[in-house]
Amino acid sequence: MNNVNDFIGILEKLFYTKTGEFGGKSTMLCLNRKLGQGIQINDDVTITVIEIKRQSVRLGIVYGEKSRVMRQEIYMKVESENREAALSAPNVEKTIGKIINKKIKVNIK
Repeated sequence: MNNVNDFIGILEKLFYTKTGEFGGKSTMLCLNRKLGQGIQINDDVTITVIEIKRQSVRLGIVYGEKSRVMRQEIYMKVESENREAALSAPNVEKTIGKIINKKIKVNIK
């Protein structure tokens, strides 16, 4: 593989979401970037190519406090765990309901 294809593959991982994967639809933007060139996303995210080696492209990402940036595989794991937790929420509600129904007295000083 050449470095351009490697970089495009990395961009696909960063920006592409399959239709319906999270109930929505996203668009993939394919760009060619050279060493030192970058991509601006809105006002607070800048992605810059800082190194190209064999099968790897190193990206520098500058982002604002309100942006959440993480590797895709980590993001997917977090999303999966959040969905599992949301599905188990009724059990939590039942447990809280039982505690409330016991009318536990709490002294607040």
